[in-house]
Amino acid sequence: MVTRKNLDAICIAAAILAVLVAVLFMNGERLGLVVKVDTDAEAHSDDAFFTANDLDGSWDTSSATTIQLQGDHASYSGSGVYTSGTDVFIGASGNYVVSGTLEGGTIHVSANDNSKVWVMFDGVTVTRDNDACLTVDQADKVFLTLASGSTNVLTSGAQMSATALEDGVDGAIFAHDDLTINGSGSLAVTAGYKHGISANDDLVVTGGNLTVSAPTDGLHANDSLRVCNASIEVDAKDDGLASDNDGSWVYVESGTINVKAADECIVSPGDVTVVGGNLTLSTGTESGHHGIKAGQTCNVCGGTIQIPSCYEGIAALYINMTGGDVNITPADDGLNASDGSGSGGMAGGGMGGGRMGGGTTTGTDATTDTNGTTTNGDASAPTSGTTTDQTSQPMGRGPMGGTQSTTGTNGGTTDGSMPTPPDGGMGTSTDGSMPTPPSGGMGGTPPNMNGQTNDQTGTTTDGSTGSTTPPTPPSGD
Repeated sequence: MVTRKNLDAICIAAAILAVLVAVLFMNGERLGLVVKVDTDAEAHSDDAFFTANDLDGSWDTSSATTIQLQGDHASYSGSGVYTSGTDVFIGASGNYVVSGTLEGGTIHVSANDNSKVWVMFDGVTVTRDNDACLTVDQADKVFLTLASGSTNVLTSGAQMSATALEDGVDGAIFAHDDLTINGSGSLAVTAGYKHGISANDDLVVTGGNLTVSAPTDGLHANDSLRVCNASIEVDAKDDGLASDNDGSWVYVESGTINVKAADECIVSPGDVTVVGGNLTLSTGTESGHHGIKAGQTCNVCGGTIQIPSCYEGIAALYINMTGGDVNITPADDGLNASDGSGSGGMAGGGMGGGRMGGGTTTGTDATTDTNGTTTNGDASAPTSGTTTDQTSQPMGRGPMGGTQSTTGTNGGTTDGSMPTPPDGGMGTSTDGSMPTPPSGGMGGTPPNMNGQTNDQTGTTTDGSTGSTTPPTPPSGD
Protein backbone atom coordinates (compact mmCIF):
# COMPACT_ATOMS: atom_id res chain seq x y z
CA MET A 1 0.00 0.00 0.00
CA VAL A 2 2.81 2.40 0.87
CA THR A 3 4.56 1.54 -2.35
CA ARG A 4 1.42 2.26 -4.35
CA LYS A 5 1.03 5.68 -2.67
CA ASN A 6 4.67 6.49 -3.45
CA LEU A 7 4.22 5.55 -7.09
CA ASP A 8 1.13 7.73 -7.34
CA ALA A 9 3.03 10.66 -5.86
CA ILE A 10 5.94 10.13 -8.25
CA CYS A 11 3.60 10.02 -11.26
CA ILE A 12 1.86 13.23 -10.18
CA ALA A 13 5.22 14.97 -9.66
CA ALA A 14 6.45 13.79 -13.06
CA ALA A 15 3.30 15.08 -14.74
CA ILE A 16 3.66 18.49 -13.08
CA LEU A 17 7.32 18.64 -14.09
CA ALA A 18 6.45 17.77 -17.69
CA VAL A 19 3.89 20.59 -17.79
CA LEU A 20 6.43 23.07 -16.38
CA VAL A 21 9.04 22.04 -18.94
CA ALA A 22 6.50 22.42 -21.75
CA VAL A 23 5.56 25.90 -20.54
CA LEU A 24 9.22 26.94 -20.33
CA PHE A 25 9.91 25.52 -23.78
CA MET A 26 7.05 27.42 -25.38
CA ASN A 27 7.65 30.68 -23.50
CA GLY A 28 11.38 30.61 -22.86
CA GLU A 29 12.29 33.78 -24.76
CA ARG A 30 9.38 35.67 -23.17
CA LEU A 31 10.63 34.59 -19.76
CA GLY A 32 14.16 35.77 -20.51
CA LEU A 33 15.75 32.38 -21.24
CA VAL A 34 18.44 32.44 -23.94
CA VAL A 35 19.11 29.47 -26.20
CA LYS A 36 22.82 28.98 -26.83
CA VAL A 37 23.54 27.74 -30.35
CA ASP A 38 26.75 26.21 -31.63
CA THR A 39 27.03 28.18 -34.84
CA ASP A 40 29.79 26.01 -36.24
CA ALA A 41 28.40 22.56 -35.42
CA GLU A 42 28.30 20.21 -38.38
CA ALA A 43 24.68 19.29 -37.60
CA HIS A 44 23.54 22.92 -37.27
CA SER A 45 21.62 24.46 -40.17
CA ASP A 46 20.41 27.90 -41.20
CA ASP A 47 20.84 30.15 -44.22
CA ALA A 48 24.42 31.45 -44.23
CA PHE A 49 27.31 30.36 -46.39
CA PHE A 50 29.82 31.75 -43.89
CA THR A 51 29.59 31.83 -40.12
CA ALA A 52 30.90 34.62 -37.91
CA ASN A 53 33.81 32.35 -36.96
CA ASP A 54 34.57 31.71 -40.63
CA LEU A 55 34.91 35.44 -41.20
CA ASP A 56 36.84 36.27 -38.03
CA GLY A 57 40.50 36.39 -39.03
CA SER A 58 41.68 38.52 -36.12
CA TRP A 59 40.65 36.64 -32.97
CA ASP A 60 42.18 37.39 -29.58
CA THR A 61 45.49 35.57 -29.05
CA SER A 62 46.18 36.80 -25.49
CA SER A 63 45.21 33.50 -23.87
CA ALA A 64 46.30 31.22 -26.69
CA THR A 65 48.79 28.38 -26.33
CA THR A 66 51.97 29.24 -28.25
CA ILE A 67 53.92 26.68 -30.28
CA GLN A 68 57.44 27.43 -31.43
CA LEU A 69 58.73 25.20 -34.23
CA GLN A 70 62.49 24.68 -33.94
CA GLY A 71 63.75 22.65 -36.87
CA ASP A 72 63.35 18.98 -35.93
CA HIS A 73 61.30 19.59 -32.78
CA ALA A 74 58.99 22.10 -31.14
CA SER A 75 58.45 23.78 -27.79
CA TYR A 76 55.19 25.17 -26.43
CA SER A 77 53.74 27.26 -23.65
CA GLY A 78 50.23 26.47 -22.49
CA SER A 79 47.92 23.47 -22.54
CA GLY A 80 46.47 21.17 -25.19
CA VAL A 81 49.74 20.34 -26.99
CA TYR A 82 52.18 17.47 -27.00
CA THR A 83 55.00 16.39 -29.30
CA SER A 84 56.24 13.06 -30.60
CA GLY A 85 59.53 13.14 -32.46
CA THR A 86 59.22 15.78 -35.15
CA ASP A 87 55.41 15.80 -35.04
CA VAL A 88 53.33 18.32 -33.10
CA PHE A 89 49.86 17.39 -31.82
CA ILE A 90 47.08 19.81 -30.85
CA GLY A 91 44.78 17.68 -28.75
CA ALA A 92 42.02 19.92 -27.44
CA SER A 93 39.68 22.71 -28.47
CA GLY A 94 41.01 26.22 -27.97
CA ASN A 95 43.32 28.82 -29.50
CA TYR A 96 46.87 28.13 -30.68
CA VAL A 97 49.51 30.37 -32.25
CA VAL A 98 52.25 28.65 -34.25
CA SER A 99 55.50 30.13 -35.55
CA GLY A 100 58.92 28.93 -36.68
CA THR A 101 60.27 26.21 -38.96
CA LEU A 102 59.62 22.46 -38.86
CA GLU A 103 61.57 20.03 -41.04
CA GLY A 104 60.36 16.48 -41.54
CA GLY A 105 57.38 16.86 -39.22
CA THR A 106 53.62 17.35 -39.35
CA ILE A 107 51.31 19.57 -37.33
CA HIS A 108 48.33 17.42 -36.29
CA VAL A 109 44.98 18.52 -34.94
CA SER A 110 43.72 15.48 -33.00
CA ALA A 111 40.89 16.68 -30.78
CA ASN A 112 37.45 15.36 -29.85
CA ASP A 113 35.00 15.07 -32.71
CA ASN A 114 32.92 17.95 -31.28
CA SER A 115 35.88 20.30 -30.77
CA LYS A 116 36.38 23.68 -32.43
CA VAL A 117 40.07 24.48 -32.83
CA TRP A 118 41.60 27.83 -33.81
CA VAL A 119 45.18 27.65 -35.17
CA MET A 120 47.00 30.82 -36.16
CA PHE A 121 50.04 30.61 -38.44
CA ASP A 122 52.38 33.51 -37.75
CA GLY A 123 55.48 32.90 -39.85
CA VAL A 124 55.35 29.10 -40.28
CA THR A 125 57.49 27.00 -42.60
CA VAL A 126 56.89 23.23 -42.73
CA THR A 127 58.58 20.74 -45.05
CA ARG A 128 57.47 17.11 -45.03
CA ASP A 129 58.61 14.52 -47.57
CA ASN A 130 56.12 11.68 -47.00
CA ASP A 131 53.07 13.14 -45.25
CA ALA A 132 50.95 16.26 -45.06
CA CYS A 133 52.39 19.39 -43.47
CA LEU A 134 49.13 20.06 -41.61
CA THR A 135 46.62 17.29 -40.88
CA VAL A 136 43.24 17.52 -39.19
CA ASP A 137 42.97 14.00 -37.79
CA GLN A 138 39.79 14.75 -35.87
CA ALA A 139 37.76 17.78 -34.82
CA ASP A 140 34.36 19.23 -35.50
CA LYS A 141 35.90 22.20 -37.29
CA VAL A 142 39.31 23.81 -37.55
CA PHE A 143 39.95 27.50 -38.29
CA LEU A 144 43.37 28.12 -39.81
CA THR A 145 44.08 31.82 -39.49
CA LEU A 146 46.92 33.55 -41.35
CA ALA A 147 48.27 36.29 -39.07
CA SER A 148 48.40 39.80 -40.45
CA GLY A 149 51.69 40.46 -42.23
CA SER A 150 52.84 36.84 -41.92
CA THR A 151 54.37 34.65 -44.62
CA ASN A 152 53.71 30.93 -44.30
CA VAL A 153 55.12 28.17 -46.51
CA LEU A 154 54.11 24.49 -46.62
CA THR A 155 55.85 21.95 -48.88
CA SER A 156 55.06 18.24 -49.15
CA GLY A 157 56.83 15.46 -51.03
CA ALA A 158 55.76 13.39 -54.02
CA GLN A 159 55.37 10.09 -52.19
CA MET A 160 53.30 9.45 -49.07
CA SER A 161 54.25 6.94 -46.39
CA ALA A 162 52.20 3.77 -45.95
CA THR A 163 50.69 5.23 -42.79
CA ALA A 164 49.66 8.43 -44.56
CA LEU A 165 48.14 6.50 -47.46
CA GLU A 166 46.21 4.28 -45.08
CA ASP A 167 44.85 7.42 -43.42
CA GLY A 168 43.75 8.77 -46.81
CA VAL A 169 46.09 11.76 -46.81
CA ASP A 170 45.89 13.39 -50.24
CA GLY A 171 47.20 16.93 -49.82
CA ALA A 172 49.87 19.14 -48.30
CA ILE A 173 47.05 20.35 -46.06
CA PHE A 174 44.62 17.54 -45.35
CA ALA A 175 41.49 17.57 -43.18
CA HIS A 176 39.21 14.69 -42.28
CA ASP A 177 36.68 17.27 -41.12
CA ASP A 178 35.59 20.87 -41.86
CA LEU A 179 38.39 23.35 -42.48
CA THR A 180 38.22 27.15 -42.73
CA ILE A 181 41.14 29.34 -43.84
CA ASN A 182 40.93 33.03 -42.97
CA GLY A 183 43.06 36.00 -41.95
CA SER A 184 45.12 38.45 -43.96
CA GLY A 185 48.57 36.85 -44.15
CA SER A 186 49.98 34.79 -46.99
CA LEU A 187 50.14 31.02 -47.44
CA ALA A 188 52.16 29.26 -50.14
CA VAL A 189 51.37 25.57 -50.55
CA THR A 190 53.44 23.33 -52.81
CA ALA A 191 52.16 19.76 -52.93
CA GLY A 192 54.20 16.93 -54.38
CA TYR A 193 51.37 14.41 -54.02
CA LYS A 194 47.82 14.94 -55.28
CA HIS A 195 46.08 18.06 -53.95
CA GLY A 196 47.33 21.29 -52.46
CA ILE A 197 44.57 21.78 -49.86
CA SER A 198 42.10 18.95 -49.33
CA ALA A 199 39.11 18.51 -46.99
CA ASN A 200 36.93 15.44 -46.64
CA ASP A 201 34.01 17.65 -45.59
CA ASP A 202 33.67 21.41 -46.22
CA LEU A 203 36.51 23.70 -47.25
CA VAL A 204 35.89 27.42 -46.64
CA VAL A 205 38.31 30.23 -47.55
CA THR A 206 37.35 33.70 -46.32
CA GLY A 207 40.65 35.58 -46.37
CA GLY A 208 44.38 35.49 -46.88
CA ASN A 209 46.62 35.42 -49.92
CA LEU A 210 46.92 31.81 -51.05
CA THR A 211 49.29 30.46 -53.67
CA VAL A 212 48.80 26.76 -54.40
CA SER A 213 50.70 24.43 -56.72
CA ALA A 214 49.66 20.78 -57.02
CA PRO A 215 50.01 17.75 -59.31
CA THR A 216 46.26 17.10 -59.10
CA ASP A 217 43.76 19.65 -57.69
CA GLY A 218 44.64 22.98 -56.13
CA LEU A 219 41.73 23.22 -53.67
CA HIS A 220 39.68 20.05 -53.22
CA ALA A 221 36.62 19.40 -51.02
CA ASN A 222 34.40 16.38 -50.83
CA ASP A 223 31.29 18.30 -49.77
CA SER A 224 31.36 22.04 -50.45
CA LEU A 225 34.00 24.61 -51.41
CA ARG A 226 33.15 28.21 -50.49
CA VAL A 227 35.22 31.34 -51.10
CA CYS A 228 34.93 35.02 -50.20
CA ASN A 229 37.34 37.93 -49.58
CA ALA A 230 40.45 35.86 -50.39
CA SER A 231 43.14 36.15 -53.02
CA ILE A 232 43.80 32.70 -54.50
CA GLU A 233 46.28 31.72 -57.19
CA VAL A 234 46.32 28.09 -58.32
CA ASP A 235 48.57 26.15 -60.68
CA ALA A 236 47.13 22.63 -60.95
CA LYS A 237 47.92 19.71 -63.20
CA ASP A 238 44.28 18.58 -62.97
CA ASP A 239 41.52 20.82 -61.56
CA GLY A 240 41.88 24.21 -59.92
CA LEU A 241 38.96 24.40 -57.48
CA ALA A 242 36.98 21.19 -57.16
CA SER A 243 34.22 19.61 -55.11
CA ASP A 244 33.99 15.88 -55.44
CA ASN A 245 30.96 14.07 -53.99
CA ASP A 246 27.57 13.77 -55.62
CA GLY A 247 25.50 16.69 -54.39
CA SER A 248 28.59 18.76 -53.54
CA TRP A 249 28.92 22.33 -54.77
CA VAL A 250 31.20 25.35 -55.25
CA TYR A 251 30.24 28.88 -54.21
CA VAL A 252 32.29 32.03 -54.94
CA GLU A 253 31.07 35.23 -53.37
CA SER A 254 34.00 37.63 -53.69
CA GLY A 255 37.77 37.88 -53.85
CA THR A 256 40.34 37.39 -56.60
CA ILE A 257 40.86 33.93 -58.08
CA ASN A 258 43.45 33.16 -60.75
CA VAL A 259 43.56 29.55 -61.92
CA LYS A 260 45.78 27.80 -64.43
CA ALA A 261 44.65 24.20 -64.69
CA ALA A 262 45.35 21.33 -67.06
CA ASP A 263 41.73 20.10 -66.93
CA GLU A 264 38.89 22.09 -65.33
CA CYS A 265 39.48 25.40 -63.59
CA ILE A 266 36.36 25.18 -61.40
CA VAL A 267 34.39 21.94 -61.31
CA SER A 268 31.63 20.25 -59.32
CA PRO A 269 29.28 17.32 -59.95
CA GLY A 270 26.59 19.54 -58.42
CA ASP A 271 26.25 23.33 -58.76
CA VAL A 272 28.78 26.10 -59.29
CA THR A 273 27.60 29.58 -58.25
CA VAL A 274 29.50 32.84 -58.76
CA VAL A 275 27.90 35.93 -57.25
CA GLY A 276 30.95 38.19 -57.22
CA GLY A 277 34.70 38.44 -57.35
CA ASN A 278 37.29 38.65 -60.11
CA LEU A 279 38.04 35.29 -61.72
CA THR A 280 40.65 34.55 -64.38
CA LEU A 281 40.49 30.94 -65.52
CA SER A 282 42.86 29.37 -68.06
CA THR A 283 42.95 25.78 -69.25
CA GLY A 284 43.80 23.75 -72.34
CA THR A 285 42.02 24.11 -75.66
CA GLU A 286 41.72 20.37 -76.21
CA SER A 287 38.31 18.70 -75.97
CA GLY A 288 37.04 18.33 -72.42
CA HIS A 289 38.78 21.31 -70.83
CA HIS A 290 36.48 23.92 -69.27
CA GLY A 291 36.75 27.18 -67.43
CA ILE A 292 33.76 26.20 -65.30
CA LYS A 293 32.02 22.83 -65.36
CA ALA A 294 28.97 21.94 -63.27
CA GLY A 295 27.20 18.60 -63.31
CA GLN A 296 23.94 20.39 -62.54
CA THR A 297 23.61 24.19 -62.66
CA CYS A 298 26.09 26.99 -63.19
CA ASN A 299 24.79 30.28 -61.78
CA VAL A 300 26.53 33.52 -62.69
CA CYS A 301 24.96 36.36 -60.73
CA GLY A 302 27.78 38.91 -60.65
CA GLY A 303 31.49 39.49 -60.64
CA THR A 304 33.95 39.43 -63.52
CA ILE A 305 34.93 36.15 -65.19
CA GLN A 306 37.75 36.06 -67.72
CA ILE A 307 38.37 32.76 -69.53
CA PRO A 308 41.10 33.51 -72.08
CA SER A 309 41.94 29.89 -72.89
CA CYS A 310 39.64 26.85 -72.89
CA TYR A 311 37.87 24.30 -75.06
CA GLU A 312 34.50 25.32 -73.62
CA GLY A 313 34.04 28.30 -71.34
CA ILE A 314 31.11 27.28 -69.14
CA ALA A 315 29.48 23.87 -69.36
CA ALA A 316 26.57 22.61 -67.26
CA LEU A 317 23.20 20.94 -67.51
CA TYR A 318 21.68 24.37 -66.86
CA ILE A 319 23.32 27.79 -67.13
CA ASN A 320 21.72 30.79 -65.39
CA MET A 321 23.30 34.19 -66.07
CA THR A 322 21.66 37.17 -64.40
CA GLY A 323 24.60 39.48 -63.81
CA GLY A 324 28.31 39.95 -64.04
CA ASP A 325 30.84 40.45 -66.79
CA VAL A 326 31.94 37.31 -68.65
CA ASN A 327 34.58 37.22 -71.38
CA ILE A 328 35.36 33.86 -73.01
CA THR A 329 37.78 32.91 -75.79
CA PRO A 330 36.94 29.26 -76.50
CA ALA A 331 38.23 26.73 -78.99
CA ASP A 332 34.68 25.37 -79.24
CA ASP A 333 31.63 26.50 -77.24
CA GLY A 334 31.61 29.58 -75.06
CA LEU A 335 28.52 28.40 -73.17
CA ASN A 336 27.27 24.83 -73.39
CA ALA A 337 24.13 23.90 -71.46
CA SER A 338 23.47 20.24 -72.12
CA ASP A 339 23.69 16.81 -70.56
CA GLY A 340 26.89 16.07 -72.47
CA SER A 341 25.13 13.90 -75.06
CA GLY A 342 25.63 16.49 -77.79
CA SER A 343 21.86 16.74 -78.42
CA GLY A 344 21.43 20.17 -76.83
CA GLY A 345 22.52 23.64 -77.83
CA MET A 346 21.73 25.92 -80.77
CA ALA A 347 22.61 26.01 -84.42
CA GLY A 348 26.06 24.76 -85.18
CA GLY A 349 26.66 23.85 -81.56
CA GLY A 350 26.23 27.55 -80.90
CA MET A 351 25.36 28.78 -77.47
CA GLY A 352 23.91 25.96 -75.40
CA GLY A 353 20.50 26.32 -73.83
CA GLY A 354 20.37 28.33 -70.67
CA ARG A 355 19.23 31.56 -69.11
CA MET A 356 20.75 34.90 -70.01
CA GLY A 357 19.96 37.80 -67.72
CA GLY A 358 21.62 41.03 -66.69
CA GLY A 359 25.33 41.51 -67.19
CA THR A 360 27.51 41.34 -70.26
CA THR A 361 28.96 38.32 -72.03
CA THR A 362 31.54 38.66 -74.77
CA GLY A 363 33.41 36.17 -76.90
CA THR A 364 34.53 35.38 -80.44
CA ASP A 365 32.96 34.37 -83.76
CA ALA A 366 29.34 34.36 -82.66
CA THR A 367 26.79 36.99 -81.77
CA THR A 368 23.72 36.88 -79.57
CA ASP A 369 20.91 39.37 -79.80
CA THR A 370 19.12 40.82 -76.78
CA ASN A 371 16.79 37.83 -76.64
CA GLY A 372 19.70 35.43 -76.39
CA THR A 373 19.35 33.97 -79.92
CA THR A 374 22.60 33.04 -81.65
CA THR A 375 22.76 34.58 -85.12
CA ASN A 376 25.58 32.47 -86.48
CA GLY A 377 26.96 29.08 -85.66
CA ASP A 378 30.71 29.47 -85.91
CA ALA A 379 31.22 29.53 -82.17
CA SER A 380 29.16 29.81 -79.07
CA ALA A 381 30.38 32.82 -77.13
CA PRO A 382 27.74 35.58 -77.25
CA THR A 383 28.74 39.17 -77.75
CA SER A 384 25.74 40.64 -75.99
CA GLY A 385 23.96 38.92 -73.17
CA THR A 386 22.01 41.90 -71.85
CA THR A 387 18.26 41.46 -72.36
CA THR A 388 15.70 44.14 -72.97
CA ASP A 389 13.35 42.96 -70.23
CA GLN A 390 15.93 42.32 -67.51
CA THR A 391 14.93 43.68 -64.12
CA SER A 392 18.12 44.07 -62.16
CA GLN A 393 18.56 43.88 -58.40
CA PRO A 394 21.64 43.81 -56.20
CA MET A 395 23.13 40.37 -55.85
CA GLY A 396 24.62 39.30 -52.54
CA ARG A 397 24.82 35.85 -51.04
CA GLY A 398 21.93 33.88 -52.33
CA PRO A 399 19.57 33.12 -55.17
CA MET A 400 19.36 35.23 -58.28
CA GLY A 401 16.61 37.70 -58.97
CA GLY A 402 15.20 39.60 -61.91
CA THR A 403 13.53 38.45 -65.14
CA GLN A 404 14.96 37.80 -68.56
CA SER A 405 14.22 36.15 -71.89
CA THR A 406 16.35 33.55 -73.63
CA THR A 407 15.82 31.38 -76.67
CA GLY A 408 17.48 27.99 -76.36
CA THR A 409 17.10 24.26 -75.89
CA ASN A 410 17.92 21.63 -73.31
CA GLY A 411 17.69 23.88 -70.29
CA GLY A 412 16.61 27.22 -71.79
CA THR A 413 13.33 28.90 -70.84
CA THR A 414 10.66 30.64 -72.85
CA ASP A 415 9.93 33.29 -70.26
CA GLY A 416 13.22 33.23 -68.37
CA SER A 417 11.63 34.15 -65.08
CA MET A 418 13.59 33.95 -61.85
CA PRO A 419 12.17 33.83 -58.34
CA THR A 420 12.63 36.63 -55.85
CA PRO A 421 15.25 35.77 -53.20
CA PRO A 422 13.83 34.79 -49.81
CA ASP A 423 13.66 37.43 -47.10
CA GLY A 424 17.11 38.03 -45.75
CA GLY A 425 18.82 36.54 -48.79
CA MET A 426 21.69 34.27 -47.91
CA GLY A 427 23.91 36.73 -46.10
CA THR A 428 26.05 36.10 -43.09
CA SER A 429 23.95 35.39 -40.03
CA THR A 430 24.74 35.77 -36.40
CA ASP A 431 24.27 32.11 -35.76
CA GLY A 432 26.16 31.09 -38.90
CA SER A 433 24.24 27.89 -39.60
CA MET A 434 23.24 26.27 -42.86
CA PRO A 435 19.82 25.46 -44.36
CA THR A 436 18.35 22.21 -45.52
CA PRO A 437 18.46 22.04 -49.34
CA PRO A 438 15.23 22.44 -51.29
CA SER A 439 13.55 19.50 -52.93
CA GLY A 440 15.89 18.40 -55.68
CA GLY A 441 18.84 19.70 -53.70
CA MET A 442 22.13 20.28 -55.38
CA GLY A 443 22.35 16.98 -57.12
CA GLY A 444 20.01 14.95 -59.29
CA THR A 445 17.02 16.78 -60.73
CA PRO A 446 17.40 20.56 -60.48
CA PRO A 447 15.08 22.14 -57.90
CA ASN A 448 11.61 23.43 -58.62
CA MET A 449 11.12 26.99 -59.79
CA ASN A 450 7.88 28.98 -59.94
CA GLY A 451 5.78 25.88 -59.43
CA GLN A 452 7.21 24.10 -62.48
CA THR A 453 8.41 20.52 -62.39
CA ASN A 454 11.71 19.79 -64.10
CA ASP A 455 12.73 16.48 -65.54
CA GLN A 456 16.24 15.58 -66.58
CA THR A 457 15.72 16.98 -70.10
CA GLY A 458 14.63 20.37 -68.83
CA THR A 459 10.97 19.91 -69.77
CA THR A 460 8.40 21.40 -67.37
CA THR A 461 4.77 20.62 -66.81
CA ASP A 462 3.68 23.90 -68.38
CA GLY A 463 5.47 23.07 -71.61
CA SER A 464 8.40 25.43 -71.23
CA THR A 465 11.98 24.31 -70.89
CA GLY A 466 13.31 24.00 -67.36
CA SER A 467 15.38 26.40 -65.34
CA THR A 468 16.72 26.60 -61.84
CA THR A 469 17.86 29.01 -59.16
CA PRO A 470 21.02 28.76 -57.07
CA PRO A 471 20.03 26.28 -54.37
CA THR A 472 20.65 26.97 -50.71
CA PRO A 473 23.45 25.01 -49.08
CA PRO A 474 22.74 21.64 -47.48
CA SER A 475 22.80 21.01 -43.74
CA GLY A 476 26.18 21.44 -42.13
CA ASP A 477 28.28 24.49 -41.43
